[in-house]
Amino acid sequence: MNLEWRLNGDLLRKMGYTSGQTVEGQVITVDDKWGGLRLEIPMTIKIQ
Repeated sequence: MNLEWRLNGDLLRKMGYTSGQTVEGQVITVDDKWGGLRLEIPMTIKIQ
């Protein structure tokens, strides 16, 4: 499985994020075909 994603810097600025702040969340993958795979991985990204 390959997971590709990106953050939009312009959108982050519009949402009020500035340099030095962090964005926190979770990457959640779900197997739609079999319904058996579910991975939840916390993530933290520091904006520079």
